[in-house]
Amino acid sequence: MKISLKMPGSWNELSAFQFKKIAMLFYTQTPGFKLEVKIIKILLDYKWYQFIAKARFDYVLTQVPFSELRKNILFLYEKNNRTVFLPEIKVGNKIYYAPMDRIINLSAHEFAVADDLHALFRSKNEPEALHYLFHLLYSETKERPVFNKLNLPESVNKKVPLSVLIATEFTYFGCKNHLVNTYKKVFPKSESKKQTKHIGFDKVILGMAKGDLSKLPIIQNINIYIFLEQFQEDIILAQKSKTT
Repeated sequence: MKISLKMPGSWNELSAFQFKKIAMLFYTQTPGFKLEVKIIKILLDYKWYQFIAKARFDYVLTQVPFSELRKNILFLYEKNNRTVFLPEIKVGNKIYYAPMDRIINLSAHEFAVADDLHALFRSKNEPEALHYLFHLLYSETKERPVFNKLNLPESVNKKVPLSVLIATEFTYFGCKNHLVNTYKKVFPKSESKKQTKHIGFDKVILGMAKGDLSKLPIIQNINIYIFLEQFQEDIILAQKSKTT
């Protein structure tokens, strides 16, 4: 039997099925050999009930050292750069539509709330934050409605599978990492922990309004990339003024 391994080489190359499974494993399993075997099985499309797939996997293990197989999954341990959301999600009779890749169609206010929910889940493992984040990012119409934070609680559908919620949060995190790499002045590293500091962007939005609350809705609804571009420019100008 000739061995021909075709495995994804990046987070964005994972299929929707593979991504959901692996994201759940990272959420529920501790790092180690057992976890890595499960990941490799997913990437090789292993199914215990399919004789050919199982036989192929067992043969691969006898012919290829595990240390070599492991090299194919090292990208999963590097920085999360998943920026492709799961496509349309059907839950019962409802269909939820994903945001665009890299959250390029989110407003500044949507991003501010999403980032707070992401930080809450990562720090306290708060399940409610996962539901709110999913319903913020996914909309019930193809055209995203104007965001209203107060509508989040009543929009929650508890039937959305946990695997979808985890995959959504994981993808948001990858999109956030993309923004961190793009706007380094906006997302400074913590000197002590060498991690990106969490910034409450609602306060940044208020600061941009400069006390004129009539400007607040306009600023809130600005595209997040335009918002961050301007914020970074403001930071650069402020730093230059200090040195002159």
